[in-house]
Amino acid sequence: LITQIASLESTLVLDPSLLLSGAQWQRYEKVCSQADGGYILYYTVHSSPDLWKHCKDLAKKTNMKILRIGSNVISKQFRKDKGVEFACDIGPAQWLYLIRNASYVVTNSFHGTAFSINYRKNFYVEYSSKTNSRLSNIVNLLGLEDRVLREGKEIVPGPVDYSKTEIALPKLKEGSMDFLKEALKRAFLKWEENHA
Repeated sequence: LITQIASLESTLVLDPSLLLSGAQWQRYEKVCSQADGGYILYYTVHSSPDLWKHCKDLAKKTNMKILRIGSNVISKQFRKDKGVEFACDIGPAQWLYLIRNASYVVTNSFHGTAFSINYRKNFYVEYSSKTNSRLSNIVNLLGLEDRVLREGKEIVPGPVDYSKTEIALPKLKEGSMDFLKEALKRAFLKWEENHA
């Protein structure tokens, strides 16, 4: 897009959340008491009745409870749903813990997807808007297109095939780190030159 619009060269680098491995992120986790037993973690950045319907269908098919991340306002709104528990007003460290310990993650969030990939979780993602290129980009780059929920598509419980990811992700990490190191080196040399 940058090349098309501005005629400038650009380099694709991974989101910083994907530059560390799941094992490295695990060091920053904090235990969350709601993460007991098998559960489906439901995490969204935009409300989606279709995604919620998919999540409830998955819960029925797997006989698992749904653990929904949100605020106390959301928990009051959805309290009537049976088989749904809430993790309200949690911090980033607990959020990481909940993703790593989930049996399934259902999300329309880029970072919900990224950390599901980091932790090699079974996940399903719905694109939250027609302009969400960041989500479709990472899903396509890592060969995970079959995890995308589309209107009218039935959710089928099952494991994610990470074989393409295991090949693509290390190369993307290496290329991203090389670019960032070189860019920072150039920026530092320019700064030194201007302050000499």
